Amino acid sequence: MSSFSFPERSTAEIIGALAQVGIAALKPEDLANPSTDLVCTLYSNFLAFADPLGEESDIQIAFSALELLDNPDHHVDAIRTFNLYRKIKSMLASIRFGSFNLRDLIKPDTKRTLQILSTIVNFIYYREEKLNMLQPIVDQFPAYEERRADLEAKIDEVFSSSFASTLIWL
Repeated sequence: MSSFSFPERSTAEIIGALAQVGIAALKPEDLANPSTDLVCTLYSNFLAFADPLGEESDIQIAFSALELLDNPDHHVDAIRTFNLYRKIKSMLASIRFGSFNLRDLIKPDTKRTLQILSTIVNFIYYREEKLNMLQPIVDQFPAYEERRADLEAKIDEVFSSSFASTLIWL
């Protein structure tokens, strides 16, 4: 049984792992001097990877929240950035990397970004290992989706026939 750990990963290993899971296709120079846009994209993509059924993207900020501001157009990017900060900080805290701060997002430092990305890559490896351990259990139920579709079709058929007979009766 393995445990999650935080070994420092090389730039090449980080780039390879992020590309393999579809988070980002990076070059070494991207991580040599990371920009705010780059780290925001990386962290957003990681959140989408880690929780694909999670909250919708913050492209459309709730109008009710923006109505509270005098000039909402000036705050859209700040609200989006702060929402990303809150989500990535929570995610990193859940995998025991609790020292993420707003500066890591808006003014990224190369060494610090590599530490955070190493943690993310370690989590990706850990998650993959745990999912591989669960695969034999999943394999025991190979036709689950087919059976579910069949049952839903039968439910629809019964519902349709009972609905039709109700209409005829009326």
